[in-house]
Amino acid sequence: VAWFDADVVIHTPRVEELLMPRGLPVLFARRTQQNSMETMSLGLDWVGEFMDTFPQLVRPVHLQHFREFVQANFKGSNFLESYYAWRVAIEEAALLHGKSYGYLSEAEGPQSSFPVFLYHFHHDEFTWALEDAASFGLPLQDTCLSFRVASHLSSWKHQVRQGNMSALMYAQRARRLMQLGERNSGTLRVALLSANFDPTATWSQSGSVHCLGRDRDTMI
Repeated sequence: VAWFDADVVIHTPRVEELLMPRGLPVLFARRTQQNSMETMSLGLDWVGEFMDTFPQLVRPVHLQHFREFVQANFKGSNFLESYYAWRVAIEEAALLHGKSYGYLSEAEGPQSSFPVFLYHFHHDEFTWALEDAASFGLPLQDTCLSFRVASHLSSWKHQVRQGNMSALMYAQRARRLMQLGERNSGTLRVALLSANFDPTATWSQSGSVHCLGRDRDTMI
């Protein structure tokens, strides 16, 4: 199952090669303090922000195990009851701790918490690319660079919602981004190295220098 958000575009035709190196799907995360309450409300150690991992390539059994885990934690009579209890717990924790949104409530987002569950319970079924995570004591083999096959255009989407960008301009930019894989350029490198097509937030050489053969300079 390939899990997408609606504001995600694929920017390279080499999807299988880049998404499944060594035959295992890649899941990306950054050490960005965001959407952490939903993970900790499940009793899991926070690993990173996975909202920028698209597509999330998983098996149906992984989703089934996650549902069972949520229901076991919140002990509802069914999954939907447990899921609602989880949502309430997240909002209460966010209001109490204010870690992510400055004392605003945080909603559940399985795109962030589900991969953390996979990290803890299905670790060896994936390749992990946890940006800037080596200095936090996570296993070095999980903190090496992989190229991204898709860009999450959430910032452009919010600009449209706020009236700062037209829907037509959004569509035109998205189409140009989808065509990047047809040519080798600096712009393509931004897409391969960042979650949200952000030239100021690309995976750095210093953040990957410990990875033999998977550091930024070698990969580029």
